[in-house]
Amino acid sequence: MWSYPNVHGDVAAVCDGAGVKQGATLSYDPYGNTTALPDNSDGNWDYGWLGQHTKGTEHAAGLSSVIEMGARIYDPNTGRFMAVDPVEGGTPNDYLYPSDPVNGRDLTGLCSINPFSDDDCYSKAAKKVVSAVKTVRRKTHQTLRFIANAPTTVTFLAMNHLAHPTGGAGHCGMNWQEIMIVCHSAEKGGLVQGGGTTYGSLFITSGGPPDSRLMAHEGKHADQWSFLGPALFASAYILTSAVAPGDGNPFEKLAGLYDGCYTTPPRQGC
Repeated sequence: MWSYPNVHGDVAAVCDGAGVKQGATLSYDPYGNTTALPDNSDGNWDYGWLGQHTKGTEHAAGLSSVIEMGARIYDPNTGRFMAVDPVEGGTPNDYLYPSDPVNGRDLTGLCSINPFSDDDCYSKAAKKVVSAVKTVRRKTHQTLRFIANAPTTVTFLAMNHLAHPTGGAGHCGMNWQEIMIVCHSAEKGGLVQGGGTTYGSLFITSGGPPDSRLMAHEGKHADQWSFLGPALFASAYILTSAVAPGDGNPFEKLAGLYDGCYTTPPRQGC
């Protein structure tokens, strides 16, 4: 007995050993329902919809046909699996077969595949890999930046504490989002200008703990310290501030005026 599949992998016709076609040409709806099944295996088990991929259909008189789809049983009558997806995120919900069954399929019961969609599990896995690579690159950059800025950071951290021997240096700790030291709630004036100032990879602010957007802004200042070096950056920042203070400073513009709380009215969190 020979089975002949269509382009989707469904058995559309069967022939005997002599090549003589047996029965009618078979067709299926997008979810695998059919009015007739091929007789190409023993008993109540035959290969019809997705039969090319050895997905057997179990059928019996008076009962709904179901298809063994790897780890789970699939019911073509409902277009859904009959058990919870054992892999979280394999499909949009726990029982769903791919919502586009013409182009998508889930042959293992664990992972939907659709070359025309970015919502299948392989695309999601690829996105996670890309995201992880980006995170590693960002954290590597921040770590190298912290090392490059270390002399400036240590110098100004010590100056901050020496200037406030009895308190006022703020509450200092590590910010892992940007891999910077943050001293918040410090006394205004001296090293703390405006809402706060970054020195190397140290951010000193008179305000409370900074939110993620402000830290992104200060992280860009840490980049500027690292790229230009302490002497050049400090000189350039002071000079440009004298010519174009506040939101006119090009270094502040490059760091992001909105994140840095320079816009009017300021964003929430400033």
